[in-house]
Amino acid sequence: MRRTIALVSSGVLSVWAPASPVDQRLLVPTASGIGQWVVANPDAPSCTASMIVCSDKPMLSAIESGYELTNRVVVRTNRVGAFAALGARPAGVPDHLVIETPSVRDAASLARTLRLAPSVERVYVDVEAPKSLRSIPDDPFLELQWNLRNLQDPGIDANVVPVWEAGLSGAGVVVGVVETQNVQFAHPDLEANYNADASLVDRPFHQHTTAVAGIIAMVGNNQGGGAGASYGAQFSTMAVGSATKTAEAFAYRNDLNDIKNNSWGPPDNARIGRITTIEREALAEAVANGRAGLGEVFVWAAGNGGLNPDEREDYDPYASSRYTIAVSSFNDDGRFSEYAERGSSILVCAPSDGGFGSPQNRGIFSTDLVGSPGYDPGDYTDSFGGTSAAAPLAAGVIALLLEARPDLTWRDVQHILVRSARMIDESDAGWEFNGAGRMLHERYGFGAIDAGAALTIAQDWQTIGDERTAASGLITLNQAIPDNDPAGLTQTVEIPESFRVESVELALNIPGTFVGDLDVRITSPAGTETIFAEQRDGDFNDGYIDWIFTSTRHWGEDSAGVWTISVSDRAEGDLHTWQDFELRIFGSDEPFCRADISSTVDPTHPAYDDPDGMLDSADFFRFLDLFASGDMRADLTGSSDPNDPSFGVPDGQITPTDFFFYLDLFALGCP
Repeated sequence: MRRTIALVSSGVLSVWAPASPVDQRLLVPTASGIGQWVVANPDAPSCTASMIVCSDKPMLSAIESGYELTNRVVVRTNRVGAFAALGARPAGVPDHLVIETPSVRDAASLARTLRLAPSVERVYVDVEAPKSLRSIPDDPFLELQWNLRNLQDPGIDANVVPVWEAGLSGAGVVVGVVETQNVQFAHPDLEANYNADASLVDRPFHQHTTAVAGIIAMVGNNQGGGAGASYGAQFSTMAVGSATKTAEAFAYRNDLNDIKNNSWGPPDNARIGRITTIEREALAEAVANGRAGLGEVFVWAAGNGGLNPDEREDYDPYASSRYTIAVSSFNDDGRFSEYAERGSSILVCAPSDGGFGSPQNRGIFSTDLVGSPGYDPGDYTDSFGGTSAAAPLAAGVIALLLEARPDLTWRDVQHILVRSARMIDESDAGWEFNGAGRMLHERYGFGAIDAGAALTIAQDWQTIGDERTAASGLITLNQAIPDNDPAGLTQTVEIPESFRVESVELALNIPGTFVGDLDVRITSPAGTETIFAEQRDGDFNDGYIDWIFTSTRHWGEDSAGVWTISVSDRAEGDLHTWQDFELRIFGSDEPFCRADISSTVDPTHPAYDDPDGMLDSADFFRFLDLFASGDMRADLTGSSDPNDPSFGVPDGQITPTDFFFYLDLFALGCP
């Protein structure tokens, strides 16, 4: 028999009368507000329920299921003694009580009544909301996807599991697969993630394109195949071709597409490729206005020509554009894939095949054309590879970041990748420091892409702000380059503006008869050298005409100072004229502060060696560690005399002069 409880001790309310049975809809006060609920058994102590979500837009109204309502009412009040008659018990938190009623219906009725009491600050029915398990997908072939989760050699992968376990899958992000053909979007492990509105389908389906899409967006937790790095993201498909066709793909539906992956490029033959003005401008337009002004994120395979010692990623005008993220690859031994090219604008690397005789040399598992030879029922392959497989993995990681932080700009994404990249194959002699103390490598860029570390940085990331630029202006020379003379010609440019460098462009016009004879490089004020081009026998193009080289090797350095451009002819018999050039520097608005070298005292944090715009104890003690360990990042100067040309220039030695130089920098503070 139901009872009526009188509440008189403090004027809380006179009567609470339990409701009589009605239909299965209840008005329930919960922590998120009062609303209509569909309740399975309101007269039970607890029961499943669905929340009716109403919207002024009828199409957005819905019923959210998976909740459980209880017979407990949570009350926050500073008059806890007034509720003793209801059998209230402390909730273990100051000023909070729990009242247990006979049923869910009674709890809802009591909570509605107590909402009117003046001494009650908050009151709501205790609800168990639906929860998703923070775990990796259960797809049967996930164990073959060592590039995502390497069970044999932990750490030689993209470290996506911590991001999945944080509940991220790329949901809400659309990744465009830009290829020479279209994705077989009806593939059973892709179809559910296909976005037709963001796609331009006018070419045949292709195995390569379908495998690229699978690495990004194979459907997860569907009891079939494997899972994409961003298995909850959507993908689209569009094809390149002629200049106008390619420009159309770059520009297509950038209101829907957030990322565009490109696993294609000019032939890897050690000859310079060509990009047309319409294609270049389409890229510029996409990063300026795509994603509602945040910028389309373009990911590019850095190329597979590394077995040719003359090939460089710099000769690919798409991968080496500052608007794109060039991705190289490493194998399951944790060394660069044998086909991985060298390049000055390679930003990061990601796992793929290619093994230097490795006993494993595993390929990449992904989707294949339905009915093709391979895993039963023939819809998958385990032998995909190349930087074609590394780039979409990076695109998938970026999709995870954009789910967590949809406000990131295209430049924010690059910053986070640089800061979170993990050094790989540490014994390789090609690693070196740039003038900002960042480790970099011509084949690995700033290191292996690390989804977990990237998410850690992204969670607290302050958007980088507007882009800063500085330029030399067009400098006309019209000088003949001495034939077969390594000394060549050298020009210097002084940049007065001081900011943190992101990328550097060198625009050149050097007509001639055999461009392969030429060596082109620049050196920053901090002493970091970028090699753009080297002498090679097979490139018979007639010069660098309206050519743009791009370097990311100076990332984080100070833009201000004297930059040196060197061009030389290293083979006999062909003549070239250096007509003109322009040096362009792009970066962030934050002024460069040389003493700012760390943002945390935690050496395990991925931003341990990253500046944060302020000087504090983290910077000072980080320098002490570098100095004490003999780390060459502590090599700051060759002289203590400001009038000495070696003042402020590293000299390859760590001496007390470096220590006192840093003390002076620290005392000066940041601008």
